[in-house]
Amino acid sequence: MTMNTKILSIAGLIVAFALLFAVNILSGSVFTSTRVDLTENRLFTLSEGTRNILAGLSEPITIRLYLSERLARDLPAINSYATRIKGLLDEYERASDGMIEIHIIDPEPFSEEEDRAVGYGLSGVPMDGGEEKLYMGLVGTNTVDDEDIIAFLSTNR
Repeated sequence: MTMNTKILSIAGLIVAFALLFAVNILSGSVFTSTRVDLTENRLFTLSEGTRNILAGLSEPITIRLYLSERLARDLPAINSYATRIKGLLDEYERASDGMIEIHIIDPEPFSEEEDRAVGYGLSGVPMDGGEEKLYMGLVGTNTVDDEDIIAFLSTNR
């Protein structure tokens, strides 16, 4: 290979990487609201009924997901389910036109967050010999302090 061929090959690689980088940045900024659900059962696609409910919300709703991230990460089935829950909540937030606000809270043992989770009546499942509890529950509140609580999101549902 001659020197000119090597230089052209290196320059071609640099240009190819630069183009790939530019397309990646451009597509990330242009297509931020475009999403495609490629899951088998369309897990992250909201039904028309759900979209109608979200569009008809008359007041802001705050949803707090209490999720023990570290403990969930060690259990593949729980971690997969938690990822699906977070994805679905993200879709609710996107489709609600600012009427739903999602907060994900990791209640570490003996923390204020864990005390709040217990205060809401969320159920923690004992893990590691009972020293730590896995929380995976939801608290929904509105502007007049109404509350709806799901104490534990079962993987069977």
